[in-house]
Amino acid sequence: MPSRFVSLFLMVHTVNAFATVWTINNSGNTFRPDSITITEGDTVSFVIANNHNAVEVSQATWNANSTTPLPGGFSVPFGGGIVLPSKLPVGTHWYVCQPHAAIGMKGVIIVQPCTPPSQPGPISGQMGVCAGATVTYRVSPVSGATAYAWELPAGWSGSSTADSITVVAGSTGGTISVTAENNCGSSFAQTFTVNVFTLPEQPSTISGPDSVCAGESVNYSVAPVSGADAYTWTFPAGWSGSSSSSSASVVAGNTGGNIMVTADNACGASVPQVLAVSVVSLDPTFSISGNILTANNTAETFQWLDCGNGFTPLVAETTAVFVVTTTSSYALMVSSAGCRDTSACENVVVSGLDMQRLRSQVTVFLQENGVYQINLPKDGRPGNDVVSLFDIHGRWMYSSDKIRTEEGHILLDISSLPAGIYLVKITGPQRTYTTRIARY
Repeated sequence: MPSRFVSLFLMVHTVNAFATVWTINNSGNTFRPDSITITEGDTVSFVIANNHNAVEVSQATWNANSTTPLPGGFSVPFGGGIVLPSKLPVGTHWYVCQPHAAIGMKGVIIVQPCTPPSQPGPISGQMGVCAGATVTYRVSPVSGATAYAWELPAGWSGSSTADSITVVAGSTGGTISVTAENNCGSSFAQTFTVNVFTLPEQPSTISGPDSVCAGESVNYSVAPVSGADAYTWTFPAGWSGSSSSSSASVVAGNTGGNIMVTADNACGASVPQVLAVSVVSLDPTFSISGNILTANNTAETFQWLDCGNGFTPLVAETTAVFVVTTTSSYALMVSSAGCRDTSACENVVVSGLDMQRLRSQVTVFLQENGVYQINLPKDGRPGNDVVSLFDIHGRWMYSSDKIRTEEGHILLDISSLPAGIYLVKITGPQRTYTTRIARY
């Protein structure tokens, strides 16, 4: 018999893990405890001596210490046994030990209704989370609940039977729900809608020039990125300007490099988009030697300006070398690759020999095969003159010492040079003269 009762006991625990098993013993001819209050679905186990049994009777029979069994009531054999929930409906159950009822060996089992817990209160926690973030959600404890059952959106991970749960967010949002549990069942579910944010996509190709002039104001932009709250722009060293939008206005520095932009939100920054840019940086400065102005650097075009006459461009003065014949203030404007820059103005004082007179006295004409004859003034000065040749950009080609013939001229052979415009500088005692010649 005892082995059969043990089997029944194990079966009860298998069927309902939340139910409570109550134990009643005997102390002599008295049940201990002789009155218990249990919940519908609970089980009662009698562990009593072999000369005692337990039989359910009516209240009247119980009051009279009589032994007539209640039809349909529970009956526990001598030595004890288990009373299953099916024999313990809601209400009061009166029982006696039949051999000892007359002397008052009896007890009461009161069965209360089994009620599921109330619906949990609102779920607290982040409504918007980043994919892969670890977050915690909770509800206030529910009276009568012995556990909680949480359900998460697809792709989320985490588990708990308590009133809080720590989870790792998946890549998509959805609904978090929780019910309060006890041996009587589950409450209505409380729900909470959550959204999942991911890093923004890499911005599109950066729109804007990839070659700019130093000091130029330029605009760059990308197409707006879905889910981006802001943008972070990075420019080469020496550039100025900033922006947190999808476009940026900046002033180029003197050096190129990479322009980068990321799309940002609360979850972080996207992969950067990159645009390599180059900078055309011009140097319009020039050197002054007497009345000769020479550009310090090469450029595609040169234009000398008369600052003392309203920055007037000087007609035909478009080479790297400029011979000044009039005292004034001068500047140089250079351009290359679509960029332009202008130097500061410099004062130049012309003194000594009247340059206009010198120009009228020096003549140049082309002989055959690229040989030029340069006629010098017959002014009685010593006959040493140094002839220097420059290309159109002011780069020195060569110099040669020439001794004036009796006819007063110098022969200059440029037939071996490439076709183009050249500058001839003739330096003699107390005079300097510059003119242009061409190799066809």
